[in-house]
Amino acid sequence: MRNIVHSLQIEKVKGLKNTTIEFREKGLTAIMGVNGSGKSTVLHALACAYNPIDLDIPMTRFPQFFKVDNFEKWEGTRFVMEYSNDTLENYKRAYYKNKKWARYDRRPARNVIYMGIDTCVPEVEKERWDNIAFSAEENEENKIAQECAKILDKPYEQYTVQTGLKKVYSAVKQTSGLQYSSLSMGSGEQRVFQIVKNVMNAMPSSLILIDEIDLLLHIKSLKKLIEFLSEVAKKRNLQIVFSTHSMVMNELKNHLDIKYIHNTLEKTLVYDGIPTEFLTEMTGEMTFPVKVQVEDVVSEKIIRKICMANQWTKYIQIFQFGSWNNSLMLVAGKILERQLLESTIFVMDGDVEEINDNEKRTQKLKGKFSGTIDDLDTKVENALQSFVEYKIEKGKNPEKQLFDMIVSDDFDSENISNDEKIIYDELIKTSEHNISDKHEWLELPIENSGIPYDDALSKILDMAARTEAWNAMTEAVKQKIEETLKQFRVIKEQQ
Repeated sequence: MRNIVHSLQIEKVKGLKNTTIEFREKGLTAIMGVNGSGKSTVLHALACAYNPIDLDIPMTRFPQFFKVDNFEKWEGTRFVMEYSNDTLENYKRAYYKNKKWARYDRRPARNVIYMGIDTCVPEVEKERWDNIAFSAEENEENKIAQECAKILDKPYEQYTVQTGLKKVYSAVKQTSGLQYSSLSMGSGEQRVFQIVKNVMNAMPSSLILIDEIDLLLHIKSLKKLIEFLSEVAKKRNLQIVFSTHSMVMNELKNHLDIKYIHNTLEKTLVYDGIPTEFLTEMTGEMTFPVKVQVEDVVSEKIIRKICMANQWTKYIQIFQFGSWNNSLMLVAGKILERQLLESTIFVMDGDVEEINDNEKRTQKLKGKFSGTIDDLDTKVENALQSFVEYKIEKGKNPEKQLFDMIVSDDFDSENISNDEKIIYDELIKTSEHNISDKHEWLELPIENSGIPYDDALSKILDMAARTEAWNAMTEAVKQKIEETLKQFRVIKEQQ
């Protein structure tokens, strides 16, 4: 049997309008785009386009995905599917809703298997019984276990189907003898078994729809899953269409077609592949020559102020790593992955004695490795060249140091703006309190000022930057950023 959906010509379906999406005739099509672009809508439209051949597969109706509420009746929805079957002729079938949806008995016949995000919910969270006794067991081909073992890199030996309380559960056995059901599986593990089973048992020429295929999967497993699906689709004449946010699809173009959805006011644009100009739209990031890793939002704001004052903002991308321990974990990971660190700067707060010099950082960083790493000492020494810290007085943290700069007798409190005056007054009041949490030196006066946090913190940094103590605190960090930018020839030596 031959069944192919060639395209959807969409007039209006939810947020999609005036567009055409074409599908790979045999194999994988990845639907990509930002949140809310309409990726799932494409799958929902396809799921409602056919009547099943196999009576064991339930018929999918539009209300399953197009719920009527006070805001939307879905009237005016219309799309046309171009498809072909054994006759080798191309046909067009219109789907629409005026007052009612178009008649279902006129839909073409084809098995469609839809796997939504609900298949990611762990079986144990859906089960309402505390005790389940399995009464029957049906052995499946070991091929399912073998393929899942390759994808998830686990020693599965056998896959079975268990029945209990009129429900069906999956179960696996590993080579160690360990056995467990889907009630004990992880979410990603459970979903991989569902996908592999459905694809391997699907009738030839079926249409497989998978929403958010990358959910709960590590990149390595995701790549293996895509490669498996590509191979099976070709052997069994399957069309597999899935939605995803994963940029790893760019590395898998030999196995799939990418359809990137981008909505404008007038119409929906569908691109073959992800145009370079939309990479930022997908990742939320731009490509910057230098990356700066900082501990928290206060440090991030300090770095932004330094960069703005020196016109470096367009060259710098800033990330927060959280605790100092995370910074060492990040560096260890990059060393293990053989990634270069020359363009990354780790800015430490300078208030943690455990890592306040290179010798201590060296020992802590080496402690993140186990086993033998070739030339580890040299790699660690080179990696630590990426670290720099603020110059903080003993017993203080950046928040307290900034606080002291402003409440100092040397601070010019006469020449400040009205908003700065509000913050300044709250800082003075805070100096009269006993502060136990080091972050409260700034958080408390900001909260009491009534000014939004980001705005208030910016005002504090503006005031602090007008003191001599600011230069002393930030000079080493500024120099490190400048040296790195010069190293990569982003700015000239004389700047």
